[in-house]
Amino acid sequence: HSVRCRGITTGTSGAQARRVRDFLAGLFPPPRPVDLRQIRPGQLIAHVSALAATGHTRTAKSAASALRMFLRFLVLRGDCSAHLVQAVPTVVHRPASLPRSLNPTEVRRLLRAFDCSGAIGRRDHAIALCLVRLGLRVSEVVRLQLDDIGWRDGKVHLAAAKSRRSAELPLPL
Repeated sequence: HSVRCRGITTGTSGAQARRVRDFLAGLFPPPRPVDLRQIRPGQLIAHVSALAATGHTRTAKSAASALRMFLRFLVLRGDCSAHLVQAVPTVVHRPASLPRSLNPTEVRRLLRAFDCSGAIGRRDHAIALCLVRLGLRVSEVVRLQLDDIGWRDGKVHLAAAKSRRSAELPLPL
């Protein structure tokens, strides 16, 4: 369902399935049969909170996302109540040492720091411009090809990624 209907890649779908299996195995250890009607909000909160407490924020976020997606599927099938989806906690973690964003002065300093006299410096400057002016993710910049830039119509074409949907952005002057 997640691959066919939601556009999730098979790799992501497999990782999410493992996260859900881990949760269900903890809740219904073998040989106990899985009874989806017995899942309670407190169990979802406890599972995600326990993962977050280990300090592995990405794991906890991934598990929470997988559980939400699984529960939404169960709601579609009529196998559980929508309140369970809302019970899955959001995992938030932002190290205090990381700045929220660069201020305009810092952005100008960053863009001036490149030695644009050579090809590598111009490439690196172009990458920084894509990140700063277009707001692209690193993975989107990595996938960019020269043919993705529509010089005449002033657009940048982004190939399909996580959502399997392509996008076009205006090319700033």
